[in-house]
Formats: sequence, C-alpha cells, structure tokens
Amino acid sequence: MARGFGRLMARAEALYDDCVAWYSDATTRFREGTPQGDLVRSTVPTTTSPTDAVGQAVISHVMVTGGTIHFDCAASHATQFTYLHKAPGSMQFVVLLADTAETSVTLQGQPNGEHRFKAIGSNSQGTGPESDETVITLAASQAA
Repeated sequence: MARGFGRLMARAEALYDDCVAWYSDATTRFREGTPQGDLVRSTVPTTTSPTDAVGQAVISHVMVTGGTIHFDCAASHATQFTYLHKAPGSMQFVVLLADTAETSVTLQGQPNGEHRFKAIGSNSQGTGPESDETVITLAASQAA
C-alpha cells in the first residue's frame, strides 16, 4: 500500500507542477487587461488552503446480524479511508476497500470465527494513524 501511495503522491506533485507551469504560460501569453488575461486571472485559483493532518481512525457502531457485519469509521480531517480485514484462519490483513470516501462498511455472508478490522484515514496531506484493531467474533448462532 505504501508504494501505491508514493506513486500517487508523485503523480499529484507532477500535476501540481504542470498546473503552475500552465498558469505561468497563460498569464505570459495573455496579458493583464485583455479579455483572455483577465478571464484566466479571475477564474483560476492560485492559492490552496492548507489541509490539516489526519487524526487516528476510529471504528465504531459495530453491529452483527446473522452473517452480516457492519461498522462505521471516522478520523478527523480524513477525506478517504482504507479498510483492512483479517478473516478467520487468515494469517494477515488484506485490503477490503482502498481509498474510498465511504465511512461505513457492511459485509454479508461472513463465515463463523474471529474477524479483525483496521482502518486508515487519509487526505491530500497524507495518511493518519491506523485505527486500533477491532475484533468481531461470529458464532454459529449468529450466522444462522
């Protein structure tokens, strides 16, 4: 996941550099006081508002009904989330959903056993701390 994030950040920086170069070229070609120059200067934003760092993700409102698992997630200043799941019998976490704006997860038809979840929030400034691990145990009576 870190490699993918690094590539994404490199692409975002290249896009930013391209936008700055375009604006510089456009304002050089179209001087202030011309219709085109005034249009570019009045409609293209040239500043960005800083984005706060993402807080630790928190998984909450866990509900289990039959073989369905539902939970919510929040992290201050996060605009997207990555959810990790370690299914019963699995040795490692796998990505359940990556870089999604969804703040809740619902999984249906889950097998009996111990399910472990983690979440990570992110925004344009980077990734916040991983949530504490949430453990949900489905028993035979719940899954029926």
